[in-house]
Formats: sequence, structure tokens, C-alpha cells
Amino acid sequence: STLGYVTVTRAADGFGYYWDVTFATFSGDVPMLVAGSSLTGTGTSLDVTEQTRGVAPRHDHVIGSLVTGVPYDVRVSAANVDVGYGATTQTEQNIGIGVVPLQETVATQPSAPTISSLEAISSSQVALQFTAPSSNGNAIDSYRVEWFTAVNSYEEKVVTQSGGLYGSFMLELDGEWTVPIAYDASAAALEHALEQLIGVTDVQVTRSDATDGYDWTVIFVQEVGDVSPVGVED
Repeated sequence: STLGYVTVTRAADGFGYYWDVTFATFSGDVPMLVAGSSLTGTGTSLDVTEQTRGVAPRHDHVIGSLVTGVPYDVRVSAANVDVGYGATTQTEQNIGIGVVPLQETVATQPSAPTISSLEAISSSQVALQFTAPSSNGNAIDSYRVEWFTAVNSYEEKVVTQSGGLYGSFMLELDGEWTVPIAYDASAAALEHALEQLIGVTDVQVTRSDATDGYDWTVIFVQEVGDVSPVGVED
């Protein structure tokens, strides 16, 4: 069965009975059961109600309070209520399954440089000097200098999720995919996922309620002009 194992208890209820059904191994919300009845007698009825909506376990976790620039090893294991914890992800990694490497250095994109001087040196040239920003964990290996004449116009995109009660989705920009993003991710979580993409320098994200879901408004605040379409996969 696609619903796995269930446990059922029965108790008397006036002149009838009620059966309490728990879906013991199915993760997430189960579709409502449809009742069909051939009961006989006076005032018979058969009803199905949902007492507790199932919620799928999350498969993501943010590890906090780490030190910038320090490498950390990460592993995950799963537990059964009655049996305990099984093998860790390190067991799978050792035979080439999963993400490699197991170790990750705590780092983010560098902070913004500071322009210290900007001076015209000819009729067609200006000299620019800036100070190096904090590397935030990884050495800085290049800089990008941009100039333009148009008034800043930042691209704004809206990601809409509707009807999702659990699970995750991924976003794609210029051929690069984000990590899985929870169906109810906060604005900060979606912003963090996008800013891990090589082609994204800085975005601002806000989240608002939508019909049966959420809208995330994404503003590419360091990308002046048109930004490539954002793809989605759920």
C-alpha cells in the first residue's frame, strides 16, 4: 500500500462505534477518506473526520553559531522510535553516494568594498580606488568594476507557491540550481538560497501570504538592468 502501515482502535460511541485510524508510516498529509455505507437501521450514519493533519518531516536544517573561516564536518542519521539511530551519511559518502566533500568551511560572499576616491584624469577617463572588504571566510580572488549611465533600475521577480502543504522546491538562474527550499520558507531562507548561486551577488526578499500558499518578492539589488528568467522545479 502507498499509505504504509496503519493502527486502528475501536471504541463504543452511544449506539454505534468510532474507529481511530493512525497512518503510522506515511509522512505528510493523507487525502481524506471517502465513506460509503450500506448500513441499515434507524438514523444510521457514517462520517469521516480529520483529527490531526500529518506533517512530513523536514529534510533541511540550518546549523548556527559557527565560526567564520573554520571548516566543519557534517553528518546526518535517522532514528526509529523503537530501534534507535541507524548509520550516518558518512557511511554512504564513503561509497560515493551523496554530496562530496563532507567538510565545508563556513563562508559567505565578501562584504562590499568601499570606494575611497574617484577622480577624472582625462576627458575620457576616471581613476577609481577602493579598499578591500572582509573576505568572510574565503580569500578574495577577483573584483568586478561596473559603470553605467542609466538610472538604477533593479529587477524584481515574484515566486508564487500555492497548494503545497509540505515538501520543497528549487530555483534556477543561468543554469545553476539552488538547494531545496522548504515550501513555507521564510524570506531570509529563500534569500540565503539565492545568494549561494554564483551569478547572484545580493537580493532582497519579502514574503507575503497568497491563496493557499505564499508569494516571495525578489529584488536583485546589485544587478542593474534585466536579469535572466528564474526557473523552478518542485
